[in-house]
Amino acid sequence: MKSEGLRVEPPIQTLPREKELLFEALVRQIPVALTTMDEKLNIKWANSAFQKTLGYSPEEIRHFSRGLASILSREERPRYCSWLKDVIFGRKPLNSEKHFRMINKNGFVLYCMFKPYFISFQKDIPGKKLLHVMIVDETERVLLERCALKDERLRNLGAMAAEMAHEIKNTIVAIGGFAKRLRKTMPASAEIKIIETESTRLERLVRSINAYVRPGEAQDAKQPLRQILEQSLQLMAPELKTHGIHVDLRLRDIPEDYRIDRDALSEVFVNLIRNAVEALDTGGRLLIKSCPSSDSVCLEFENSMEKKTVADPKRLFQPIDKGGSSIGLPLSFRIIKNMGGTLSFRKRDGSAVFRIELPRL
Repeated sequence: MKSEGLRVEPPIQTLPREKELLFEALVRQIPVALTTMDEKLNIKWANSAFQKTLGYSPEEIRHFSRGLASILSREERPRYCSWLKDVIFGRKPLNSEKHFRMINKNGFVLYCMFKPYFISFQKDIPGKKLLHVMIVDETERVLLERCALKDERLRNLGAMAAEMAHEIKNTIVAIGGFAKRLRKTMPASAEIKIIETESTRLERLVRSINAYVRPGEAQDAKQPLRQILEQSLQLMAPELKTHGIHVDLRLRDIPEDYRIDRDALSEVFVNLIRNAVEALDTGGRLLIKSCPSSDSVCLEFENSMEKKTVADPKRLFQPIDKGGSSIGLPLSFRIIKNMGGTLSFRKRDGSAVFRIELPRL
C-alpha cells in the first residue's frame, strides 16, 4: 500500500549497445522531430527531422543558453521548463503532452506538440537522466481549426445581423408610417418631411444589408450633388444648432445631373459633417467648398481641430479590426472608393481637411 504523497519515479530504460545503435539508426530516419535533453533541458541529440521542422541544427541549439526555450514564445517559457522538469523528476507522468508556440529559424510561428516518450541515464555522468521528447508540428491543423472557427463565427454574425436588420426594418417602417399620417395633418412641416425621407432611405439601406449588398454600389440614376449635400445639412441641422456650428457653404461648378448613388453619398456627407461637429467647440465653423478641377468633382470639408487631434492620419480610414478608431470614416472611404473616387485627409493651418474627389462623368 502506497503512503500518502509518495513520488513514483518513471521507468528508466537501459539498452544493450547493439539495440542502442539500432534504435539510434531507426529514430534518425523517422519524419517526426525527436530530441534528447538533459536535466537542465539542454539539447544533447536530435534527428534529421528536427532541423527540417525548426530550421536549427542540434549544434546551433546547443549554443542557446536556454535550449529550446530560447525559440519558444516568451510567455510560454516558464510553463515549458516547469513541465519538462516535472516529467524528468517524476512529478508528471511520462506520457503527458503539451502544446507550445515556437519560432523557427525563418521567423515563422509553429504550433508544436511536445510528447516525452523515454527516460534514460547519461553514460558520462552517472545518476543524471536524459529525457527523450517527440516534437510534432501541428501548425496546419491549428490554422485550419481556427479558420473553421472563424467561418462559424462569421455565419453566426451574419445570422445575427440579418435578425437585427429585420427588427430595425420593422421599427423604421412604423416610424415612416406615423410620419405619413402626421404629414396629412401638417403638410407644411419640414421636420416631418425629413423623418419620412430618412426613414425611407434607412429602409432601403437595411434591405441592402439583408440582401448582402455592398454599401456604395453605384445606382444608375442622375442626381444633383448640391441638393444631396443641402439635404444632408438639413438632416444634421439639429446637431449643428445644438453645438452652435456655423456652416459656410461655397459651391461652384458642381454638376446637377451627376450619376451617383444618392443614399450612399448622403451617408458620406452626414459622416463628415458629424465628424466636424465632434471636433469643433461651440460656435465653431465648418467650411464646405468645391475645388476647381477639369477631370474630377472635388469637395472639401474643413474645420479647425479644437477638441481632438489626429495623431496618425493613416489610421483614420482603417476599420476597427485593423487598428482604426471609428466606423463612419472607414465606411465613407469605402463608399467613395466603390464610386471610383478618393477620400483623403490632410492638415492645413491647424485645420482638418477631408477632400472628396469623384470622377467627372
